[in-house]
Amino acid sequence: MPLALVNPKRADSKYPFRELAGVGVAFKLAWSVLSAMGRPREELTCLLDLVGLGTIADIVPLTDENRVLARIGLNAIRRSPRPGMQALLKVAGIADRLLTGYSIGFMLAPRINAAGRVGHAELAARLLLTQDESEAAMLAAELDGLNRSRQSLEEKILTQATALVEAGRLADRRAIVVASEGWHEGVIGIVAAKLVDRFSRPCIVVALKDNRGRGSGRSVTGFNLHAALAACSGHLLAFGGHKYAAGLSIAREKLVSFSSALAEYAASLPEEVFEPTLHIDAVAPIEQIDDDLVTALEKFEPFGPDNAAPLFASLGIELVGYPRKVGKNHLKLAVRAGERALEAIAWGRSAEIVNLPVGRGLSPDGDCPQNEPVPSAPSPQNLIDICYSVSRRTWNGRTSTQLTLRDFRTAQEEPR
Repeated sequence: MPLALVNPKRADSKYPFRELAGVGVAFKLAWSVLSAMGRPREELTCLLDLVGLGTIADIVPLTDENRVLARIGLNAIRRSPRPGMQALLKVAGIADRLLTGYSIGFMLAPRINAAGRVGHAELAARLLLTQDESEAAMLAAELDGLNRSRQSLEEKILTQATALVEAGRLADRRAIVVASEGWHEGVIGIVAAKLVDRFSRPCIVVALKDNRGRGSGRSVTGFNLHAALAACSGHLLAFGGHKYAAGLSIAREKLVSFSSALAEYAASLPEEVFEPTLHIDAVAPIEQIDDDLVTALEKFEPFGPDNAAPLFASLGIELVGYPRKVGKNHLKLAVRAGERALEAIAWGRSAEIVNLPVGRGLSPDGDCPQNEPVPSAPSPQNLIDICYSVSRRTWNGRTSTQLTLRDFRTAQEEPR
């Protein structure tokens, strides 16, 4: 029988911030216990690298105390004395790069999480606890291998889940629930996140085994997933999480009724919640996207839920050379305004290459022709409008400014 339940989301909680990550709750509790014991709370500052990593990895809103802990944690991760943390940075290829919310959330955290998803969580614990550099390197390499296995498994389940959504026209509903036998519980949360990106709907993916199912869900901005599950709790055995990510347990026979109840709850919300929307912070000339701007933006890191990286739009920008596919399904191109040219990447959108023209300054090798002479005025057919965030890219020892495209269209199109 527990002596106390510490949870800022309790109805009777008087704690001023309800969205602390689990690691934040543990840290603040330990902080208070030390204070009550008359011991210096600074004894806990050696744990701030773990607190920052856990806060960002938990996909909680990066506001208020979460933002403070994540920001301090970024600096602590870089300076971490843990051999395991340094080995993890090396195996992720970011040991010499500026750490950001993206690099923690999409490069470090997946390798840590891979232990519990497709291996055993003990591996990650051993990595972060060891004081031996050789053991740390070995464990980091093992986690990296597990992460590759996780990616392969995730891709297989994502293909199956997408087929279920499309075959059942589930995207016509405002909330999607898909379930199947044989799905690995360790990766269904990532699959749910990718379904959200594709269909702009809150999604719950359920792995069935015998008469029960374990589900993991991700949400869109404006749809509080935890509140939705609470409203449908009569159909569930258990649930927990926060507004962007949650987990649940359900009896197999309740799947249909739960799916209907969740869709009904979603239908009661305003339609605009489910419309894909990009909130552009500024329309900016490409000429102003320079190193000074990137340096200024980096001061606002870490970016994440409820503290998104600023989005810019540039209109009537010239497309340079050949857009091309890179990696599995990414789109790379170069854009130019006047004498300023920049590389741009659109993750997961290589299929849209057919909608883009070929620009001037042909560059079959894909290099961005920043110093290439401009032969003539651009054709209107080669101009595009782009929406993007800005970051640094380091490759082969070279650091440059890169645009990450969130959307694009030919400049002649009417606004969507």
